[in-house]
Amino acid sequence: MAVPAAAAAAKPAPPNDEAAQAREARRQEVLEAHDGLKTKNHFEVLGIPKASNEAQVKEAYFKLAKKFHPDTHHDPALADMRDKIEAIFIRLGGAYEVLRNPRTRGNYEADLASRLPRAPTAGSFVASPSEPEPPLDPAQEARLAEESLRRADKLYAQDKFWDAIQLLEPALGGADGKTRQRVRVLLAKAYSKNPKWTKRAEEQLQAAVKEDPKYVEAHFVLGTLYKASGLKSRALHEFQRVVELKPDHDEAVAEVVELMPEGGGSDEGKAGPGGFLKKLFKKS
Repeated sequence: MAVPAAAAAAKPAPPNDEAAQAREARRQEVLEAHDGLKTKNHFEVLGIPKASNEAQVKEAYFKLAKKFHPDTHHDPALADMRDKIEAIFIRLGGAYEVLRNPRTRGNYEADLASRLPRAPTAGSFVASPSEPEPPLDPAQEARLAEESLRRADKLYAQDKFWDAIQLLEPALGGADGKTRQRVRVLLAKAYSKNPKWTKRAEEQLQAAVKEDPKYVEAHFVLGTLYKASGLKSRALHEFQRVVELKPDHDEAVAEVVELMPEGGGSDEGKAGPGGFLKKLFKKS
């Protein structure tokens, strides 16, 4: 008996097998990438041979960073994969940061050489190194840097300073303009949480103010860093610079009042903090 045309039209459409297969393939890709992250070396994580040069390291990182960036995955069916994707992304950043720096790469390769030879890891989640890599897109690098900055900011607020650093260090190479300055300041703040990395923090902040002498946030964080290190004169100089650039910066004004000597020293010091502030506000 023939089925009426109306009844045939009312039959539900078959499931989208292609979409389901693509989703399952993506799930397996994430699972394979996540498996063994702790046992793979940095070259294996990036899917490149040990002889790769700096440009090849960078190309491999940015290709994978785009592929495994947590902000690019919004499929509700893969929501349970989010933590794994984020772990992969952070691990990629750590590998890139070590291998892009000749000094840290040399130390890392020496450490690898001291270990027993390893067989290639099965189930690598990247394409063969022999496959040609597309040229890097500066705009794409900048977008990745901005996304990494947003995620690092959230991690920093959660006191996950090491994870924030793993995102920020690679982002520094692709960031530009104001984004690069913000990356430097947040990276410095994360570095400063480790007493052994104070110099690193200072270098990032000095680079920021060198590029933009009027960048208020960099001066303020630098002043905070100097104050915590007991360098009161340097701290005072930075806080004064902040107040010169932004007279209504209440925190900087309070720091100047606290650190300004009442007696001798600079001309401003002889007048005390009140004298400096009066002189400043008279200009503005």
